[in-house]
Amino acid sequence: MRNPIIGITGDIEDGRFSAKMAYIHAIEKAGACPVFLPPVTSMELIKDTAKAIDGLLISGGKDINPAFYGGKTMGRLNLVSDARYNFEKALLGEIMRLKKPVLGICYGLQFLNVFWGGSLYQDLALGGFDGVDHKSGHKIKIYKKSKLYYILGIESIEVNSSHHQGIREAGVRSSIFRIS
Repeated sequence: MRNPIIGITGDIEDGRFSAKMAYIHAIEKAGACPVFLPPVTSMELIKDTAKAIDGLLISGGKDINPAFYGGKTMGRLNLVSDARYNFEKALLGEIMRLKKPVLGICYGLQFLNVFWGGSLYQDLALGGFDGVDHKSGHKIKIYKKSKLYYILGIESIEVNSSHHQGIREAGVRSSIFRIS
């Protein structure tokens, strides 16, 4: 039996594709085969990619354009490339159609929320969310009815986060399982 293949999306900057090595190490440690997925534009290739992988990790990245969730730009944003956003949107549509698992980390979670019709705080500091130091570790609460609680069996955990944007309204397929 082969190991599951997990596709990992990443950033595009200065004509280069990149993603953190920590994703590779974590997926490999879990017994799966990590594969980077550079953004392609061909729908045929996107469909083939979705069929070839067993799960998808949408990695961290830059800010999501407020136009994608009906917002107006406020403050300073470091926007994710349209190429990445459009690729992930098309790929996620195929992944959902095929009923394969997906995990979003940082930008990836925010992307999932926007994909499902949710909205974001464009800038957490401008939104008045300065109670958590988003540059160092802090505790989060895990709801008992969540899949995360089912997997970990704990109500809180120390995490590290560095977020510029955050979820304002949860999308239709989103459920909140932790708060920081």
